[in-house]
Amino acid sequence: MNNNDQNSMTVLTCHYCIHSSFRIPIGLDLNNPRMVESYVIRRNVLHIELADGKYIYIEGELDDDFAYEYPADDSEEIQDAEDTCYEHIFDRLTEDDVIVAEMIKKLEDEVIGEQIGEQIGEQIGEQIGEQIGEQIGEQINQLD
Repeated sequence: MNNNDQNSMTVLTCHYCIHSSFRIPIGLDLNNPRMVESYVIRRNVLHIELADGKYIYIEGELDDDFAYEYPADDSEEIQDAEDTCYEHIFDRLTEDDVIVAEMIKKLEDEVIGEQIGEQIGEQIGEQIGEQIGEQIGEQINQLD
């Protein structure tokens, strides 16, 4: 996605690989249907339904020191904010929005200045070319 439109609302998203460990009680085999009916992990809690109908809930242990140090490889993606759940973060302007707007204005002014300079240069070049052509033509006519 191209996000160079100054009116575009874009976000850069990435995914982090967070590893969580769950301490399984000694002797419990999650793959033994005579011991475990089912299990699922939700919000860093392992929910185990035992074969006898009882439930065990085990909180996961996250390694926060490295969890958000680097995003997962190749997970960065520029997206239109309207296609994500992050459109609300554009409800107000930030200081960064103002800084970027000033930078865009400066770049636009530079481009306009360069274009005007090129146009003036071309016009002056044409005028000088015409004048030199006329002078050479006059000199040639005087030689005849």
